[in-house]
Amino acid sequence: REDVMVFGETLKREQTPYPQLSPDGRYLIALVQDLSGASPYSQLYLFDREDSQRGFVPIGRGVEAFISAAVIHRDNLHMQTNHESPLAKLITIELANIGASDFTTVIPEGSFPLKSWIAVGKYLFVETIENVSSRLRVYDLDGKFVKQIELPGTGSINSLSAEPESEELLISFSSFLKP
Repeated sequence: REDVMVFGETLKREQTPYPQLSPDGRYLIALVQDLSGASPYSQLYLFDREDSQRGFVPIGRGVEAFISAAVIHRDNLHMQTNHESPLAKLITIELANIGASDFTTVIPEGSFPLKSWIAVGKYLFVETIENVSSRLRVYDLDGKFVKQIELPGTGSINSLSAEPESEELLISFSSFLKP
């Protein structure tokens, strides 16, 4: 009861905040999702722990879109959104320009839904769903295609996991024939 509220005093019951700390501990991302209406939408806030006087800075204010994931990696904030892209795209903004609205599309919307992604080292690993099966492609941080990773058959990626600067990516994959 004596804790000081630092975020969320204006949120409605339907709005759920998902906090996430950057790997270096400097930034706190607060991704607020509202799934209650016909069109789910999100709000994103960033708190710089080295500049606490600035408070939680809203990112992309006034944009009616859904952000399904947000990650800080190598001085950039990466976000997966459906803004003007029903099948989703991956956008980024430099942390130095966080007050601006200069987002760069890194992975544009494709012909197939973007399901998940992870930033590892100098690469983005991006999963799409094509003909009810996962595909995994590798891009550099600017969005240039590097290669496709061959999966062990038709099936689904269940998770992608790695430390931000790791040399390894762990993939959980299953199919009807391979658990």
